[in-house]
Amino acid sequence: MWYLNLAPSGLKFIREATETELNFYNETAGELREYENNIERFDRVNRNYEILKSTISSCDKKRMRECVRDIRNAAANFLYSFNECLDHWQVYISRKYGQTSDYYKKFEALTHEAFDNNDEYKITYALRNYQHIDYAVHGCNVRYDKPAFIYVSRDALLKETSTFRNEVQKALKRQDKIIDLFSVFTVAKNALEKINVNLLFYPLTPEIKQHAIKALEMHEELCPEGGGLIIGDFVTADGSVIPPDRLGEYHRRGEPFGLDYKDEIPFGLCALIAMWNENEKK
Repeated sequence: MWYLNLAPSGLKFIREATETELNFYNETAGELREYENNIERFDRVNRNYEILKSTISSCDKKRMRECVRDIRNAAANFLYSFNECLDHWQVYISRKYGQTSDYYKKFEALTHEAFDNNDEYKITYALRNYQHIDYAVHGCNVRYDKPAFIYVSRDALLKETSTFRNEVQKALKRQDKIIDLFSVFTVAKNALEKINVNLLFYPLTPEIKQHAIKALEMHEELCPEGGGLIIGDFVTADGSVIPPDRLGEYHRRGEPFGLDYKDEIPFGLCALIAMWNENEKK
């Protein structure tokens, strides 16, 4: 199989991979898949936050009803993903490492700290369940010169004592009567990101760190001008491998062919691991 460079200028064959390199590539891609899944937990939250941000920035008074509907949908998606991120972390750590593990204790400590010290985090988490009763966004003030102001009535929330209890009630009472929801969501998202970063690489072993750093060095050596790097072969419809020097023939004749490639090493994740490793040393 060949190393392939996926660059803006086009795909480039680099050289054939040795058996040792293939084994390293496959092993490293497999090791890092778990951490890719962990990254996706928060990435989903961040994407929904950015969609909400974009939605409130593009409101138009000429289409108010559609704007409010889109904002409420975007806010709902953000809230669902916010709680989902935390739920997935809890189930993943509990089932794979156990509730007596240091990893699970780290999860509990981080989430308790965020809840105890952050009113916006408390309110955002509770609003997910409030959506079974009413929209999280009670109103929307569309403005010409700046993004729409989305809000919720504090007093309306305080009446829902079965949903907003004890500490959440106290947090709500510290808010303005009209709560700026996007500001609340922004603070809560940042608190969740802190939890995510601290959980993400907690179980990394020294071996996996070394593999990630070695993969980065391999990428730099093979793709000094940047671009993606994968290992694969071009194959015919029946699965026969096409030598690189004959690929042009198949293309000119219009014969169908495809790319058979190995699981990719997530080099962006490798860079994060390398940065995290350096910060740990400081």
